[in-house]
Amino acid sequence: MVRKFLGDPTAPLALKRGDKVASPRGDGKPDPHQFGRVVDGWCDVADTGSGPYTTSYTVEMDGHPEGRFSVQEFGYVVLSDDDFVRLRLQRKWREGLLVRHRRVAERLEPGKTPSTAILVGTGSGEACEACDEPILPTHGKVSYTRASGPPMYLHRRCDELWDELEFGTS
Repeated sequence: MVRKFLGDPTAPLALKRGDKVASPRGDGKPDPHQFGRVVDGWCDVADTGSGPYTTSYTVEMDGHPEGRFSVQEFGYVVLSDDDFVRLRLQRKWREGLLVRHRRVAERLEPGKTPSTAILVGTGSGEACEACDEPILPTHGKVSYTRASGPPMYLHRRCDELWDELEFGTS
């Protein structure tokens, strides 16, 4: 047997560094507590270069860089970008890192203005609060400004996914 590692073009690995995966629950859906990005992987290949072979990947747990878990071949669910953002939002809500209801109605006296304003534009490198990726000038951006505290920046697509999860819209 020969061990081949992630990044080796001759290694028959289905995943690559940075791919988003989750451990499957009993029903086959992604486990919302165990998901992240592939950081390493290897496979043992027969000396002839053909199967059967064993594959294993190391995944950095989302939100917990010190936490890693391993997934074996067929022991993972590949996540779309949207599914990854949905799981990330749910984790941040669960851990209290984001307030779930960002559009809270305020009790206002007559003539008062709400402290939250929603602005839509393009990014300039701010970090998206949902996916933690930069919002580039080529991306649509939604900003939630507040009377106190820093504004919240989201990619337009992340904002849509937030609405979908929070209000059941799509």
